Amino acid sequence: MLKIFEYVFLEIGGDLSLEIPEKATILKVYAQRNQIKILVIANSENKIEKKYFRIYSTNQAIKKEISKLQYIGTFQREKDKQSKHLFEIKK
Repeated sequence: MLKIFEYVFLEIGGDLSLEIPEKATILKVYAQRNQIKILVIANSENKIEKKYFRIYSTNQAIKKEISKLQYIGTFQREKDKQSKHLFEIKK
């Protein structure tokens, strides 16, 4: 059954990971009460897989190959002065 799931990134430094259903589609990244969250739509019966992400600040150097990054979205927490950009790290 398709459902919309919400996940919270507990940290924002370095490579991040979340365990989400296989074949999930990421709908949105946003900040709420200084937490970074994503919404995904997925079949709740699919196996769980680990996906990897990276957050970059505006003007921050990107050291990974851009072909291995898929842009998800931009957000800004209340306590941040710069916008942040979420990318999924592709295998």
